Amino acid sequence: MKLINAIAAGALLAAAQFALPAFAQSTASVASTVAACKSGASCVAAVQAYVDALKAQGLTAAQIDASIASLSTELGQQVVNGGLQPNVVREISAGIRTAAAEISDEGQRRETLQVASNVENLSETTAADGEAGAPASP
Repeated sequence: MKLINAIAAGALLAAAQFALPAFAQSTASVASTVAACKSGASCVAAVQAYVDALKAQGLTAAQIDASIASLSTELGQQVVNGGLQPNVVREISAGIRTAAAEISDEGQRRETLQVASNVENLSETTAADGEAGAPASP
């Protein structure tokens, strides 16, 4: 089961790799959004606040898309890093889906939805082990 978890974690990150754009600095930062999601708070609300802050900056659709994709990748990485309860991982998956709904580029939206699916699948496969996103044992 641990090998499957490691493979799922690798697939999660392979689904989307985005660099954090310089313009992604906002009132609701990536770090604060990730922290809210990891705390067990509503990840959906935290992600929506982040997206709303991006829109309030008057960024282009491409800039917003890139910022959202970066956030989604960082949220996925937190799941891969492990130590999160399955309910938190499911909440993160819902947050990533919320983010994906705000992406204007269809291809990027599909990739972000795939990250959400990978996170959800990782939650389901690791819940039996009691640790969502736990790194594989050597």
